[in-house]
Amino acid sequence: MESQVRWHRTLQQSRLKSGLTRWLDSLDPDQVIADHERKVPLPSHTWHEAGWCLTFQAIPRSPGKRGNPSSRTIGVYPSAWAVEDGSERVLPAVTHKGGKYGDLELPFIVALGHAADFPEDEDIERALYGSTVEYAYDSGSTLSRKPDGYWTATYDHAHSRVSGVLVVNNPAPWTWTKNTPVLWQSPDPASLPAPIFPTWATTQLAGIQVERQLAIRSVPTALGLPERWPTGDAFPRSDPR
Repeated sequence: MESQVRWHRTLQQSRLKSGLTRWLDSLDPDQVIADHERKVPLPSHTWHEAGWCLTFQAIPRSPGKRGNPSSRTIGVYPSAWAVEDGSERVLPAVTHKGGKYGDLELPFIVALGHAADFPEDEDIERALYGSTVEYAYDSGSTLSRKPDGYWTATYDHAHSRVSGVLVVNNPAPWTWTKNTPVLWQSPDPASLPAPIFPTWATTQLAGIQVERQLAIRSVPTALGLPERWPTGDAFPRSDPR
C-alpha cells in the first residue's frame, strides 16, 4: 500500500527538467553517434523521486536536424521500437487520390488525414517537396532537393493538376477545434492556384526553403464552437434507477 501511495505523489517537474537539461548538456552528440557506431550503448539517465522511477535514453539527432523546433524531441517506446517514416505513407496516398480524375481545368485540392503517433511537418514536406540533400564542394556546400517528392519527382508536369494538398493531423470529432488544417501548395508553375480558407495555414516552396503562413481565423471561431469543444465528460455515467 505504501508503494501505491508514493506512486501517485506529484513529481516535481522543475527538478526533473533541470536534471535532464544538465545531463543532456554534458553529452556530445557527435561523440555519442561515434560511440554508437562502435556498438556502445546509448547513454541513459534514471530519475528517482516520490516513488517514481523514470529512465531516459539520449538518441542524438543528425547534424542537419538539430535546432529544428518542429522535429520531435521526446520519444516513448518499449524495448523494441522503431520510428516510422510518415512520408512513406503520405506519398502513395496523395499519388492515388491525385490520379482519380483527369484534367479538371479547375483548382484541385487533395485532402489528407495524417494519422500518426508523432505527426511531423517534415514527413509531409519530404513526401510532397522532396528530401533535402547537402552537396559538398571544395569551395563550400549547398543544399538541394532530391527528385523524390510528389511535385518534384516529375519533369513533365504530371502532377500539376493537383493545386495543393490539405493535411489535417489525426482528424477526429474531438480534434476539430484543436487541429489547424495546412494547405501545402503546389510549386509547379503549371498548377492552378487554389483558394485558401481563412482557417487554413499554408506552406509553399520558395527555392528549396519552405515558407509558412499561419491561419487568419481560428477553427472554433469559424465553426461557432467553444475552444474546448466538446464540453462535458467524455463518458458520463447515467444516474442509477
